[in-house]
Amino acid sequence: MLARHEVSAQSFREAMSRFGAAVNIVTSDGPEGRLGFTATAVCSLSADPPSLLVCMNRSSSQNKSLQANHVICVNTLTGRQSNLAAVFSGAGKLDMPARFGGATWLVLETGAPALAEALIAFDCRIAQAIETATHTLLVAEVVALGLGRWEVSDHLLDGRWVHVGEPAWDNHLTAELWSAIAIFHSFGAKVVLFTMPYVDPRDQAPGGLPWSENSPARAEAYNTLVRRVARADPRVVSLIDLNKMLSPGGAYAATLDGVDVRQPDGIHVSVAGGELLQRQILPAIDRIGMEDETAAGSTR
Repeated sequence: MLARHEVSAQSFREAMSRFGAAVNIVTSDGPEGRLGFTATAVCSLSADPPSLLVCMNRSSSQNKSLQANHVICVNTLTGRQSNLAAVFSGAGKLDMPARFGGATWLVLETGAPALAEALIAFDCRIAQAIETATHTLLVAEVVALGLGRWEVSDHLLDGRWVHVGEPAWDNHLTAELWSAIAIFHSFGAKVVLFTMPYVDPRDQAPGGLPWSENSPARAEAYNTLVRRVARADPRVVSLIDLNKMLSPGGAYAATLDGVDVRQPDGIHVSVAGGELLQRQILPAIDRIGMEDETAAGSTR
């Protein structure tokens, strides 16, 4: 153990390197242009309003530009995106266009780039910047969220990696779903679950094979699980088969009836695809609502 006066900057850095934390790429866009950096010094600040605290070195060449843009997106990475994290840390000394050119980016609400393959993307407006010691503390209010395919990714559970289709994770995910359903049902809501469509992203594992979370088998395992949950109590839970709507042939489809229904990233639905789905989903939800009202009337 070190005495207080012996805690140097170096020993503090070494101690913090043992502290488990998510790796994020913090991006921005606006009057000062597109920029981004890798950060682990990010944490939750408040749920009301939803806010994050992001720490950035005051000596960074991006500091003033980022504050002038007034917006950031905190993109939380998965383990297989370590190369991208390194690039945004300065590896290879690439300029900003080259750094952003190595991945697919979307825009949510603020205009700050959101990583298409992020585990989570927190789209934020900078509410306050506080200068302290060597760093700037950015209080960032979250205005939009981009959630990755959490359900089909690999997860560390009880010390080992598991995924949907394996009993350990299926049991955990089923329990989480029923917990959420119970909360909504306690307020009188009818819960609608959606199946997951197939994906075909350009990002592939070494050897040209899809990453495991992108395989059709993962989507099929998840869809089997949600169908089982919906069948267990149809009075409370209904199912809309989004997978069948987007993949009527049982495989990924980029176009339907001459309409480009998917974005170029092979994951997200295009605007035209959303309009096509809207014409199928809204009547289905109306029907579920009417069935619920009929059932409630018959019990009065």
